[in-house]
This record gives sequence, structure tokens and C-alpha cells, in this order.
Amino acid sequence: MIKACEICGAAFEARGSAKVCSDKCRREKERERKRRYREENREKEAKRHRRYYEENREKEAKRHRRHYEENREKVRERQRRYREENREKEAKRHRRYYEENPEKVRERKRRYYEEQRLTRDFFRRLAMADAIRKAM
Repeated sequence: MIKACEICGAAFEARGSAKVCSDKCRREKERERKRRYREENREKEAKRHRRYYEENREKEAKRHRRHYEENREKVRERQRRYREENREKEAKRHRRYYEENPEKVRERKRRYYEEQRLTRDFFRRLAMADAIRKAM
């Protein structure tokens, strides 16, 4: 029996209840079916994903690290482009963080200034030692 493929519309000789003409169209039909299911069951899929992630936290962290290491430049470029395209959204997110976490912000600033002071002192001492050596 000759039928029209549901995916590409090509005519093909169908066996039994076949609805697609090739493996390529079969894969495309399956992909479409899964996409529809995920859209119709968004909350159920999110719950399933969260449960999987919780159960496989180390495995997922390792997979993410490996992906980042293998695609470092692509990831950084995507992040940079996102920040440029969403400046207001990012600024709002930063403001909210500063408002909700003042103690963390203070601690981070304190550590930064302490590190800068130590670095400055180190280079000051290094310059003094160099000047003493040259004077001798």
C-alpha cells in the first residue's frame, strides 16, 4: 500500500501500519512525540529531573566540570553575550543580592582589602629590599 510519510510527505510503500518512510523520519517523529510530552508534562518532568540530579549530584557535577573544561571558550562567550544582552536584568540581580546579603558583601570586601593590603605590603618590602641591595 502506498502512503504519504507523516514527517516529510514523501510517498512510500508501507508495510502494515507504517506511518513514516525512513529511519530519519522515524527518529524525527519520536523526537517530536517526546517534545510534546515534555511540554504537556512540564512539572512532572521538572520533578523527575530534580530527583535525578539529587540522586546523582557528584556524577552531574563531574559531567558539568568536564563539559566546562572541554568547552571553556564557548561557555565564556555565551555568558559574555548573555550579560551584554541582559544588562538591566543582571544589574537588578546584583542589586537584589547586595540588598539580601549585606554581611556576605561586607565579608567579601573585607577579605579583598586584606589581600590587597598584604600584596601591597609585600611589594613595598620587596622594593625596599631591592633598594638596599642596590645601595650596597
